[in-house]
Amino acid sequence: MEKRLLRAKEEGRVVVFGLVDPAKPGIGARAARMAAEAGVDAFLVGGSTFVDRDSLDEAIGNIRSLSDVPVILFPGNVNGLTPKADAVLFTSLLNSEDPYYIIGAQVLGAPLVRKYGLEAIPTAYLILHGDTAVSHVGRARELPPGKPELVAMYAMAAGMMGMRFLYLEGGSGSSRHVDPKSVAAARSAYEGFLMVGGGLRAPEAVSAVTSAGADGIVLGTAFESMDVDELKALLEAARRRRT
Repeated sequence: MEKRLLRAKEEGRVVVFGLVDPAKPGIGARAARMAAEAGVDAFLVGGSTFVDRDSLDEAIGNIRSLSDVPVILFPGNVNGLTPKADAVLFTSLLNSEDPYYIIGAQVLGAPLVRKYGLEAIPTAYLILHGDTAVSHVGRARELPPGKPELVAMYAMAAGMMGMRFLYLEGGSGSSRHVDPKSVAAARSAYEGFLMVGGGLRAPEAVSAVTSAGADGIVLGTAFESMDVDELKALLEAARRRRT
């Protein structure tokens, strides 16, 4: 999976991830259906609130019935792991004030990832906005707005620690997406695969972050509320070659 994503980066293709939250069964099923119809490149399955194994497996089974694209886990905690997926974003929340989300959960989850035979994709996770559920649960320290140089410093550190993926998160349902200046700052300091998600609900916003250097975008709330034509416009904006 990692090689597949890195190959897309090398070819200049922006990867579109459809995020499905198994904690919201009805809404999640709608999101999966719309994401499959719109034509995402891969699914992310996970959320910041509690998820039980049955709901997780049910969500993945629903996705499998709709699409044959890869399913990657995006766990908020150890309970977000299952052998039903193809891979897992093995994340460390770099700006958390709780060591549990930086290394504790990873230590507990590592034996399960190995037991389940999941491909682990080493991912630095950075939550930029403090007004979302994921920020609250992960006890993330919000980065001051207008300070892209701080994002660059985190990105640089992630690269030096060998994390081959970096996910800049605005937060699911956020009223604002990640500032393109922050994306550009991360891109200038980081050579790996750069993902951006949260608040991307307009083609102009998608174009702004991909033009700034994002290799992949994560769409979640959009699939829960928008129609297929609106969604295809988002994907088209993502897939235009960068100038």
